[in-house]
Amino acid sequence: MSRLCIFLSFGFFSLFIAAQVQSKCLKTMAWDDDYPYAFQLSPEDIQPSGLNIELAMAVLAESNCQLRFLKMPWARALVELSQGRIDIIGGAYPNQERQQYARYSKINFYFENVLFIRTDISNNVALHTLSDIQKNQLKVGVQIDVYYGEAFDTLKLSPDFSRLIYPNTSRKALWGMLGLGRLDGVIADARSGQEEVKKLNLSSIIVPSNLVITNQASHFIFSKKSVKQEFVENFDKTLNKLKANGLVKAILEKYSPKTNQ
Repeated sequence: MSRLCIFLSFGFFSLFIAAQVQSKCLKTMAWDDDYPYAFQLSPEDIQPSGLNIELAMAVLAESNCQLRFLKMPWARALVELSQGRIDIIGGAYPNQERQQYARYSKINFYFENVLFIRTDISNNVALHTLSDIQKNQLKVGVQIDVYYGEAFDTLKLSPDFSRLIYPNTSRKALWGMLGLGRLDGVIADARSGQEEVKKLNLSSIIVPSNLVITNQASHFIFSKKSVKQEFVENFDKTLNKLKANGLVKAILEKYSPKTNQ
């Protein structure tokens, strides 16, 4: 075989390998510390663990698709998703703004956001509805760009209510402010909040109240700029398949409050 033929053969083989590599499915998922949905078992771990992490990995493994993880705050993750620089976020509530740039999985999971308060307040105020926050003049911490439901957004339009709301990118910072008495409450996922308060040794000071802020469906969302609708539909089909064979139930039970007490 001539040198030219060898060169051409090698060239075509290289192009074939490059095409195979380029066609390989690889998706990027954003995450941040939010037990039990995403967290690191130890600081040395490169790959996170958690409910949303295991669900996404199980689905993409069935589709022969690799999943890589980038840690970033929630607000930044939404920006990166909107620009197509990341592909997937787990645990997102639907709202009109996000639906402009994100495709939503049709499979949903229900988790509660509740108001956490200090024990000195829990003994002195009754909290049944969102309006009780204003009635009792409670200063409440929230995370920036986290959606707390339509009722909460409507109340925020009122200056008397909005002045009681203190946004911050870090929920850890909000817990600290609550523990120091600079805030009266923090809105957080019921599971995540209890675990975070426990890790900060604040369980004797901070407790979940009976006030449920939201109890609506959360979803996996995908960037419209980097993920086609067909991929999302296949994601849902596979997730339904994993629900039918019991894997989804097993993952949910693994991270249920009972197994982590």
